[in-house]
Amino acid sequence: MTVRRGVIGVLALVAAVIVALLPRALTPDKRDIVIFIGLYTIVGAGLTLLMGFAGQVSLGQGGFFAVGAYTVGLLTAKAHWNPWLALIVAPVVAMAAGYVVGLPLLRLRGHHLAVATLAFGIIVYTLLNNLRGLTGGPIGLHGITQPRIGGAALSGDRFYDVIWIVAALSLVIAGNIVRSRPGRALRAIAQHEGAAESVGINVRRYRLTIFAIAAAFAGAAGGLFASYFKFLSPDSFTPTLSILFLIIVAVGGLGNVYGALVGSAAIVLLTEFLKRLSTRPDVPARAPVVLQSLVYATVLILIMLFMSRGLLPGIQQFAGTLIARAKGKSVLDTHQNEAPVGELADG
Repeated sequence: MTVRRGVIGVLALVAAVIVALLPRALTPDKRDIVIFIGLYTIVGAGLTLLMGFAGQVSLGQGGFFAVGAYTVGLLTAKAHWNPWLALIVAPVVAMAAGYVVGLPLLRLRGHHLAVATLAFGIIVYTLLNNLRGLTGGPIGLHGITQPRIGGAALSGDRFYDVIWIVAALSLVIAGNIVRSRPGRALRAIAQHEGAAESVGINVRRYRLTIFAIAAAFAGAAGGLFASYFKFLSPDSFTPTLSILFLIIVAVGGLGNVYGALVGSAAIVLLTEFLKRLSTRPDVPARAPVVLQSLVYATVLILIMLFMSRGLLPGIQQFAGTLIARAKGKSVLDTHQNEAPVGELADG
């Protein structure tokens, strides 16, 4: 356990240094890639709580992401709210939506719950396309204003820092929830609901609460997405986005909230590679879409077969093995160096 925590600490430190130095070395388009990793990390942290520790499969996180984004978009573009206040309200609105949606849906279990939450995402996407007077429909929502500090709009590198601060906070908050008494209750529910109820755990209340909290994480990321890009289109919130979030947490590792960061980095970089591949003139028009689906499915299958707990536990295990071998070699070398001294002393 100490070795694993040490590995996570080293990885977190390396990630923090990389994230801090990257914006100074990246072009704006490449900076956007790292922005997406940060945004998806926020969503992934909440979804890891829901799936990895509460045992609930949700395919509706893309819908809550959209709720947060359009909350900021509508409040700043049409109601002319202060953007900072809109960013605070976004996760609250998404959390309320999660509570309302969760009340009836959390009576379901397993794949029934997954399908029902996917239906929620489809409904949100349909509404965004058809409420043209409110959301702009397929044309999109323009006029979103960014937060300001000292009279200057928060954009570029400065907004990059804000997004990654929120991403770091989301991981810390999720980690604290896991280690808290409610976190232990969630693990008990995931393992056996009947046994959890028998010791006095209110299963329905815990399930509903963590569902709403995961929605709030997604809403916070959506709000930041809207503020950073200043334009919203329903095409950014298709139902496949929820599937992407599911793949991220599965690839990163459901047993640790920091897996959300690893999974986000892996999937976003893979997606970018596939996009660049699609720009080649010798690639057929529909090939990238088919290739992307095929690659995602292949990656997910390989992870389930060879790293069933995800990339982060696999990295931890590999690093732990290297450390153990290094320690073993160090001890062996020490004994070998000391042996002649002992023999001389005996002589």
